[in-house]
Amino acid sequence: FTGTGCQVAAVLEYCKKSSNYHLLYTMDLVCGGVPSSLLMDRFVDNANPSFSKVVHFRVKENYRFAYEDTSCNIVKCKKALPLDGFKSSLTSRYSCYECSFAGLHRKSDWTIGDYWGDKEGKGCRSLVMCHNDRAKRIVDNLDGIEIEKMDNWSFVYNNPRIVSFPFMKGRLERRILAWNFQHLSYKTLCKI
Repeated sequence: FTGTGCQVAAVLEYCKKSSNYHLLYTMDLVCGGVPSSLLMDRFVDNANPSFSKVVHFRVKENYRFAYEDTSCNIVKCKKALPLDGFKSSLTSRYSCYECSFAGLHRKSDWTIGDYWGDKEGKGCRSLVMCHNDRAKRIVDNLDGIEIEKMDNWSFVYNNPRIVSFPFMKGRLERRILAWNFQHLSYKTLCKI
């Protein structure tokens, strides 16, 4: 099972009494929090009446929001409220700011994420953190991949979303977010 840290914890809790529990392998990902659905609701309702579905939020190293319109055309946006809200870290659910499942010690077998800050010029590389011996044995026996070991602090430094952001919860911009969405125009929300 692969999901966010809280989803992995839920699956593990649900399956723990199963006789096949030992066969369950889990992988979580470095999660930047789950943004409020208000972002997408306002984007669809006020800015893009031709919206059909989200195509992607990110392509390779770049955050790019794209959606399919009702004519099956792909519309790429350099700026969009759902994307800008996520990147600001101000629109996550309150529980995400003090996530019990963030940090270096996870319930999953592996944590995957992007390795930002590559000094060798190789671009954005993938990162895997093994949390137990069985996960480490599997990674050590994979063929066709280059493995470079690093310490935990390098992981945190180059991927700060591995930890939670409790200070964001109290910021004025976050505390008035719901009011802003109820009372301000889409254009004003985008400027904020």
